[in-house]
Formats: sequence, C-alpha cells, structure tokens
Amino acid sequence: MTRLRTMNKPVIRKVLIKVVRILLMSYVGMLAVAYFMQQKLVWPMSLETPVHRSAHPAARLVWMNQHEDKPELAVEGWFFPAPGASAEKPAPALIFFHGNNEVIDYCLEFVETYSRMGISVLLAEYRGYGRSGGTPGQMEIRSDMVGFYEWLIEQPDVDPEGIIYHGRSIGGGVASDLASVRKPAAMVLTSTFTSMDAMFSRFGVPASIVKDKYSPETVVAEADYPILVMHGNRDNVIPVSHGRLLGTLGKQTRYIEYNASHDLPMDWRQFESDVVQFLRDAQLVASPE
Repeated sequence: MTRLRTMNKPVIRKVLIKVVRILLMSYVGMLAVAYFMQQKLVWPMSLETPVHRSAHPAARLVWMNQHEDKPELAVEGWFFPAPGASAEKPAPALIFFHGNNEVIDYCLEFVETYSRMGISVLLAEYRGYGRSGGTPGQMEIRSDMVGFYEWLIEQPDVDPEGIIYHGRSIGGGVASDLASVRKPAAMVLTSTFTSMDAMFSRFGVPASIVKDKYSPETVVAEADYPILVMHGNRDNVIPVSHGRLLGTLGKQTRYIEYNASHDLPMDWRQFESDVVQFLRDAQLVASPE
C-alpha cells in the first residue's frame, strides 16, 4: 500500500500541474477577451445599425464636431428649449446622458418630464451611436460633451448658472466625467456604478487593463454641489450596493432607493416628484406659490 501511494504521487503532481496550467490559460484568455472586447461590452449600441430618423420636430438640431477637418466625426444633439424660455427670461438647462443600450431617440420621456419643470434639455449623443460618427471612448466622449456644454451656456435663452447633468447607467459615468472638468449646478445619477474598475472587478478583471476609467465615486466625493443618486434595489446590471455607496459620498448628496430594476424610472410620477423636490431644494426650479 505504501509503495502504491508513493507511485501515485508523481501522477497526482502531473494532474495538478495540468489543472493549474488550464486554469491559468483560461484566466489569461479571459483577460485577453476583456481587454480587446471592452469596446463591444461597454458601448454595444455603437455596433448597431444607425437609427434613420431626422431630429424631433420640437428640437434644435446641434451637430458637435471637435475635428473640423473630419466631418465624419460629427456628433448629434437635440436641444429642447423650456416653454417660455427667452433671452429676457433664460431657463435652467439639463444635459441628459443615456445608457449604453440607447440612443437619444429613446429619451423623449425625460425631455417631457423636465420640460414640465421649466427646464430646457439637451440630449447629447455618443460617438458611434445613432447617426453620429466616430468610435466611443472616455476621452473622445469627454471632448464632445465639453463642446456641447460650451455651446449650451452660450444660448441666450439658457441660464449658464443653472446647468444640470442627468446620467443614467453608463451615462452617470459620462455625466460625472464631464462634471470633473465643467462643474454643474446640480447632478442626477440613476442606476449608476461607483467606478468602471469596480464593475470589471466583479468578473476578475484587474483595473490595470480597464480602458475607460470612469469613476463617479471620485467625482461625487469631491463635489460641493447638490447630487441626487437614485437606484433600484432589484438592479441586476449594476448592483444596488453601488448606488448606496455613492449616496454616502459628497457634501450635498441625497440618495433615494426604489423597489425597481435597472430601468429607472419605473414610476414616472414618483420620479418627477422626487426630482422636482430635489431641484427646488437646490433652488434651480421655483417652489409653488
């Protein structure tokens, strides 16, 4: 029996070495896929067929191009002035940043909701989405969003001191990234992650290979303006723990948790009520007389 056990040790060792090698190769392969497929994972709609539709009839069509010599890189935006907004009575304005499985065409309910509050809305598209050219990525999108921001504050019917950001899902990363270079009067984050590094770490991907380094938690923690964080407790895309952590950061952060999935808002009436109260407290919309 002792001799048999002694003879089996080399065999067991070889099997263990093979298993370790297979696991190591699988992990390296997974990292390679994560590195080279990030574009498709983070920005999936950039691979879809463009939406062939003209701008909404109520919108001012805005084309943003930070590369005048490359017209194919123009990015689309739709601007919806608030009812009654004018040069004599400029209104606050909100830039809306949608999720990565959407295009601006799908965001009109947000426009209608904010319009009722007396807020103008700019739907800013991402590179490679819808009718917009180029390839999405953090630095490229930041450049476009800075351009949209600068365009917005120059509009005579917009109050440049009343610029609000609203980011949904990955749009929260885009909104907070813009906030790091262009400070808003207030920001709303719905179904947003703490950082891209944290999202990839859930799948064993190290931060060192993550390309788009969105970090809403860093921006929220340093913010000195009102922030509203909204998250669903049944979110199976971005765990509610991300929203809860964001809600503990910052000097003026408010957190609201809903019995909902990732696709907030599910109850538009409650959403509007909560946002109105937040913006009233931030003195960006008028309280009822």
